[in-house]
Amino acid sequence: MPMTNSMTKYLSKKNKRSSAQKAADLAFIEHWHIRGETETQLAEMLRRERPYTLSRSQIHADLMKLKKQWQDSALIQRTAAVAKELAGLQEQEHDLWAAWEKSKLDATTTTTEFIGGDEPKDARGTKTKVTVETRCGEPAYMRLLLDIRAQRRQLLGLDAPQGMKFLGDSEPRLSFVVRHAHEIETRAVVVESPFNPKDVTGPAPK
Repeated sequence: MPMTNSMTKYLSKKNKRSSAQKAADLAFIEHWHIRGETETQLAEMLRRERPYTLSRSQIHADLMKLKKQWQDSALIQRTAAVAKELAGLQEQEHDLWAAWEKSKLDATTTTTEFIGGDEPKDARGTKTKVTVETRCGEPAYMRLLLDIRAQRRQLLGLDAPQGMKFLGDSEPRLSFVVRHAHEIETRAVVVESPFNPKDVTGPAPK
């Protein structure tokens, strides 16, 4: 006798999946969902592969579980990546400070010349000149240090939000508000200053 939908539902409730079956189904759903298969298609594919049937609601629940796992994994990976970048910046900052301090040390130059006219070198005297140059530090190192601090602030999201507006006529325009390096909020705004043809080169718009 063919199995009806009601019998399938009864069996699916009566004979629950084992932990190994759940893990295998989750891997199957992840593999094919990434390739664009829908919940309905996944349910049909699993029906052909398994001796049991999963409802669309169960497929949906498994997808929600997968998305939670992906989000948790992405957060862990991002935290680790940020920590790695911060450690690298700290090491570079340490080296740059050492180079900056070294660049502020006085530079001493010693030159020696022979005196005595046309006499052989071994019979000549020598004159030594020592020049001391006072230095204030190499500006390039300080610029690199400031760049490192800016990168660290960006990674940690310490900078205040920055807004950008598209100027033009008084019609609503798109505005971007950057709150963090990974978050962009879009919203419509009305630009107060009207469009002025004199502000641009070329013929005025008709």
